[in-house]
Amino acid sequence: MTLIIENVREEFIPVFDTISKALNAKCKTKEKILIKKPKKELLEAMEEAREIAKNPQKYKSYANAKELRGAIENE
Repeated sequence: MTLIIENVREEFIPVFDTISKALNAKCKTKEKILIKKPKKELLEAMEEAREIAKNPQKYKSYANAKELRGAIENE
């Protein structure tokens, strides 16, 4: 038999762990991560990525990491 309990407040998880041990049952927990509001930095990075995609010739690109490293070291 399987019993699934959803939307449990975090403070009750130890109680369910204790009950499951007393009953010799398995107790698994899974936390859902909800993003309520995207962070400002993430939104800015997404906008910058869209800008680069629209105007690729405006931005310098490099063929490989070695070329990029050389450009950084020469600045």
